Amino acid sequence: MSKNVLKFIGTLALTGLFIAGCGSGDSGESSKAGKSTTKDGEEVNLIFWDENSGPDRTPIWEKLIADFEKKHPNIKVEYVGLPKDEAKSKLDAAIAAKDTPDVASLQSSWLPEFSIRGALLPNSESLK
Repeated sequence: MSKNVLKFIGTLALTGLFIAGCGSGDSGESSKAGKSTTKDGEEVNLIFWDENSGPDRTPIWEKLIADFEKKHPNIKVEYVGLPKDEAKSKLDAAIAAKDTPDVASLQSSWLPEFSIRGALLPNSESLK
């Protein structure tokens, strides 16, 4: 596999981890930004932050989001592209304010710190 394919797969895997971390739970760290419901068929709005937006990545995420929304018409994803040099500080501020995005693409090097800060939830909780 090429390095770009591996990076993309890694990014998707990390996004899955962050989905669990930013989902609703008892930790008080869940997003206030997105609107979600538990009833089937009702509209769900998700906020997605990309930590390295730009002309090479943004169109890929926009296509993935469009395909996802086509398969799940009741789920709307708002894409927010963050410049790479501002992403960490914006995520830090969102965590401190307990106003995180519902989903985020992030660098794997940030995961230990976010875990220590209690900003991530166990995957097992989100998979029930």
